[in-house]
Amino acid sequence: MTNRRFPAALALACVALLCAVAFNLMPGEALAATAASITDSHGWNLSREALGSLLLGGFTVAELKKRKGEILAGIEAIGKLATDALTDEKRSEFDKLEKELETVEADIKRAEKTEDLRRRAAADAAAGADDADQPQNQMEQRAQQYPVPAQPAAQRDPGHDFGCFVRSYATHAYSMRDGSGKIVTPAQAAVSLYGERHHVTEMVIRAQTLSENAGGGFAVPPTLATEIIRLFGPRTIVRRRAQVVPGNADYLKGKTGAAVSYVGENEQGILTGVTFGMLSMREKDISAILPISKKLLRNTAFGVEGYCRDELVRAAAEFEDRMFLYAPGTGKQVKGYAYAIPAGQKFVATNSTTPTNANVRSDCRKLLKAMADANVELSGNEPAWFMNPGHLLYLRDLYQGDLLAFPTLQGDNPTLYGYPVDTSTQVTGPSGSGGDIFFGAHRYAMIGDSVAMSLSVSDQASFKDAGGQQINMWAQGLMAIKLDMSHDFALRYEQAFAQLTEVKWGG
Repeated sequence: MTNRRFPAALALACVALLCAVAFNLMPGEALAATAASITDSHGWNLSREALGSLLLGGFTVAELKKRKGEILAGIEAIGKLATDALTDEKRSEFDKLEKELETVEADIKRAEKTEDLRRRAAADAAAGADDADQPQNQMEQRAQQYPVPAQPAAQRDPGHDFGCFVRSYATHAYSMRDGSGKIVTPAQAAVSLYGERHHVTEMVIRAQTLSENAGGGFAVPPTLATEIIRLFGPRTIVRRRAQVVPGNADYLKGKTGAAVSYVGENEQGILTGVTFGMLSMREKDISAILPISKKLLRNTAFGVEGYCRDELVRAAAEFEDRMFLYAPGTGKQVKGYAYAIPAGQKFVATNSTTPTNANVRSDCRKLLKAMADANVELSGNEPAWFMNPGHLLYLRDLYQGDLLAFPTLQGDNPTLYGYPVDTSTQVTGPSGSGGDIFFGAHRYAMIGDSVAMSLSVSDQASFKDAGGQQINMWAQGLMAIKLDMSHDFALRYEQAFAQLTEVKWGG
């Protein structure tokens, strides 16, 4: 019975102490004595200081983290000063900020533990109040009647969690190469950045335990990998329209349909049938590289997680779109639109950089007619045009007399002949020999997703930027995170797509 009544007694002590503090009735010595009496009489393994902090409260974790951000901003501001501007006073201020940063980080850990203890005490008080036979006094009865309500859990953002995961591992990789000799494991980095009870910290610890990460890589938890794949959708034109199915599987693919004919009296109908093919979705590798400034990782308190997430998604999405459109299907590559569309569904555009309204309409009708001749059902199957932004800009500025030739192309949701227009720089543009315009029922395109994803980190390798320039990360103080994952792509019905080639409009 004593053990059951202890949570209720603790709640009673909380209320009494809070009342005493509110009316300035209890000095610090009395508070310490009360905390000691609760600890000693009930054998609870809790220090007097921790219990006092639990009962009276203090700075919140959010307030401490805000202060941490202010300190880091001050440190970064001093670090940006030129050598001649770095006075003894500034050096002294820098040292003080560093010491204060260590103190605040320790306070954050202590505050997180205190808040956790406070929540546990509130839950125990509510449970103890239900089990007690009779209230011991009026104050205990009030504690029983008014337990501390549970706080709703904050809604998690798996995309942000992925950024936290990346930052923890990147911090570890930086510590291995910064020359200080102090190696910080991904788990230690996560504890320092987010606290030991944070769910991302737990995932990092599991990944570090289960993965072969000595070579610089680790497996991303499936829940986070799935979230990143989902974020590809709004940033790509193919994934936004295509049908997404599980990878590493076989799917039926219709090849020919049934046929019928007239028959005379007592004559047998013709023999017919439906033939099928198999569409095998076998995973093929996709990769993206995200360069990050070491100084950014070292000094910036906020926003790095979102940056890591958004940049990896952007790089991987651009690569994926380019492969879905133009990969030749050889080796470990998928077969994109340009190679999968039948030759009879491809047409050469008018050879002009400034075609007339009549020229443009004639070229576009070739693609629409191909769909009609193949009896493609466009409605409900994601019909859309894919083109380079340069082609769209030309069409928007094309006039027929004093009127716009295609007024429906203006605005944020352009349409051409009643069908949406999606643009991407991954579709070849009007310069040189011209680019492409695709049209089709994109629901007949299939993406087979395999959720396996891994990351690796290096500050020694080189990579080529968007302009083809070779970048040496060691020389420029960069670290790169490389993402690898797998998928497959195929057209379930090739006749549902057409392509206009050598389009020089606006070139």
